[in-house]
Amino acid sequence: KPVVPKGNDKYKIGINVWSLWRNGHHIGWGPISPYEEPYLGYYDEGNPETADWEIKYMVEHGIDFQSFCWYPDKKDAPFKNLECRYHLHDGFMNAEYSHMMKYCLIWECVNARTPKGMENWKKYFVPYLIENYFKDPRYKTIDNRLVFCVFGAGKLNEADAFGSWMGTRDA
Repeated sequence: KPVVPKGNDKYKIGINVWSLWRNGHHIGWGPISPYEEPYLGYYDEGNPETADWEIKYMVEHGIDFQSFCWYPDKKDAPFKNLECRYHLHDGFMNAEYSHMMKYCLIWECVNARTPKGMENWKKYFVPYLIENYFKDPRYKTIDNRLVFCVFGAGKLNEADAFGSWMGTRDA
């Protein structure tokens, strides 16, 4: 079981998690295998036991929350098979010690799907986020407000998404 260090309540520190390292899915280990082996070695990021070891290392070294990259797979239909979901959905969410750490999402707008207009945002994206993440007591909040990060927010202003900064702001 992870041991929380003394004095850990002074700061809240998070870490970005880029979930791409599962053989047979998305990128896998191939692009980085020519380099020095990672600190934890090569492992299945969708394994809850692996997630527990990650949680232990992070908690014991002052990390309070993980920001997982989120890749929706549809623009105008219900989500079926989120890309890069294994680390969060299979690993972290099923880990024995996941209650000892918070998590939030970084919506990867540059390389993932964005909604095709406001109606699809309201119909597919918002309900999915609420039901699958925002209601989870492990989800990170600050001053009782959800933490939801967006990488590449400029893409939301394009005509195929919300069409402008005003549309993005309204969403």
